[in-house]
Amino acid sequence: MFLTALPQKRYQYLLAGVFFALSFLARQSIFPLAPIYLYFLLIYIASEEDKRKLHIINIGMFHVGMVGIVGTFLLYIFRESAFEDWINQSFVIKEFYKGFLTPKVLLNFLRSITLPFTSDGRLSLYSLVFFNALVIFSRIGFLVGSKKIKEFKEQVRDLDNALFLFSSVTLFGYLQSLHIYEIFRLQSSSSLGFGLLIFSLCKLSKRFEQWQRIALVVPFVSLFLYLFQTLLFHQTSSVYNPWNSALLVTHELKQPENIEMLRNKMYDEKTRIYYQTLAKTISSYDCKLEYLVNFTKNSYVPLLSKSFERVQRSPFYDGSLSNIVFKDEQDKISQLFIQGKAILITPEITGIPENYKVILEVEAPAMPFFPPQIIYIAAPKAVSSALRNLW
Repeated sequence: MFLTALPQKRYQYLLAGVFFALSFLARQSIFPLAPIYLYFLLIYIASEEDKRKLHIINIGMFHVGMVGIVGTFLLYIFRESAFEDWINQSFVIKEFYKGFLTPKVLLNFLRSITLPFTSDGRLSLYSLVFFNALVIFSRIGFLVGSKKIKEFKEQVRDLDNALFLFSSVTLFGYLQSLHIYEIFRLQSSSSLGFGLLIFSLCKLSKRFEQWQRIALVVPFVSLFLYLFQTLLFHQTSSVYNPWNSALLVTHELKQPENIEMLRNKMYDEKTRIYYQTLAKTISSYDCKLEYLVNFTKNSYVPLLSKSFERVQRSPFYDGSLSNIVFKDEQDKISQLFIQGKAILITPEITGIPENYKVILEVEAPAMPFFPPQIIYIAAPKAVSSALRNLW
């Protein structure tokens, strides 16, 4: 919005740079810079000669705001001796995830956009948003590519500038969901496209007769009613991946017992029993052990009990990722196993230390993005034997 301000309002371009810097620091993604620079190029080409200097000054103001915020942040992390950590967690880790951008992943992304009802019906709206933004973006691009500069200036209006900016930001927002196409990852910049979709529908409806407008509105009303039923899932464990509506209507979804972290979260019986069993087993060792080590991909596991200290800085675990970002973490975990000070939750029985014993073997139910698997809880043999004798 600040970038579409009048050229004379330089402070708004400064604010645009400030807010972009804040968004960059929140996610460390440079993708949004591409549509911004495309927009700067567009308004520069479309401007009269005497106004181009003013636009260059505004572009400079944008960079002053951006560099000022990022520079202040860098000074702070240098002062706290955290620069290397920030580089590792923000950029090196992305090298680890390079494998996500494979032809298979890209084909799956295209399939998800063209066939949204196969995964989550609500994604159909984002498919409409994507193709609508693509048409708007292509229209402006066609003008730039097919018209002479003079003709282009005469055709492009301020509204076109704004539409180009919002459509390009919307399209680049989909890059955040290339490897995992889900509602959660589309909530940021891609959501700008809903405004563009409404705008396009209003413009399109003016070209039809009244009965044709009704025919145009019916499918969108039907889609709205379909999506409206997802409001029923506001009490489930996942807003973005709702459970079967039949379970909710029949009151089969219930809250796990005596787990504060999962209060007001509704689960089916199998998932509920799984978390209750984990929590009960883990808590039975809270007076004997100091640490909890989580080798599963489930971020909830370390939070099932507040009694244990955590050696892991990430709520979930991946050995390769840990070696990249937290190089000292594996050594600390190994020492805890040798000293017998930690309880271990893992999906790999072969990775359990020799001085440990499996105290629970339970099947984890299928969850979004994770298939069902066997989870093992292991404790030091000396501690588990002593505790069993007490029982």
